[in-house]
Amino acid sequence: MSELRPCHCGGNPKSEYGASEEYESWWFRCDGTDEVEACNFMSEDCSSYDEAVKAWNHRPIEDELRARIAELERGHLIPEAK
Repeated sequence: MSELRPCHCGGNPKSEYGASEEYESWWFRCDGTDEVEACNFMSEDCSSYDEAVKAWNHRPIEDELRARIAELERGHLIPEAK
């Protein structure tokens, strides 16, 4: 199982669980930290804990931006100063 990423606000994820006679559901909610107030962002409901972890960690835009920043920091795409 993957390690949980922090929330986009910097808070810690907290797992939550709900069940009825027909359905079980796991999800994560931002629980904040001592320094960061909880923003209460929630992942989608999932049918297993492992799926909920994947849903919480799935951030394609954030991952793409981080990759682009890393490229720029390596100097591959920054034009030379004149």
